[in-house]
Amino acid sequence: MTEQQQHLSSPPQELRKQWMDEVRGTYYPDFQHLIDRAAQWAWDQREPEIQAAADAELEACVSSVVRLCGCAISDDLRVARRPEPPSLKQRALNAHNRALLGSSLPGDGAIIGQALEALPDG
Repeated sequence: MTEQQQHLSSPPQELRKQWMDEVRGTYYPDFQHLIDRAAQWAWDQREPEIQAAADAELEACVSSVVRLCGCAISDDLRVARRPEPPSLKQRALNAHNRALLGSSLPGDGAIIGQALEALPDG
């Protein structure tokens, strides 16, 4: 396996060490934190490629709609197909609500932790 292939298939050794340091001395069942971080890293590696394909598909749809109906709804269509992702605060509140209902999802603890870390000290 070449170095490039290794990079694409797993996080670099420095990141793995950093993530292990983050959980050392804490309790994370089944190393969920490490799994979440590795999954996020993998997504971050592919996200630009996936987003570019999705954007190309959206532009093709917009062109077709404009060509078929001759109307200028392209901006509305783009906004509808690319809504703003929920904020970290909203994601943490959703995770908290799921926890209160007893229906937590894997990664909810990490989301709440990220939101808490983003708060200023004091």
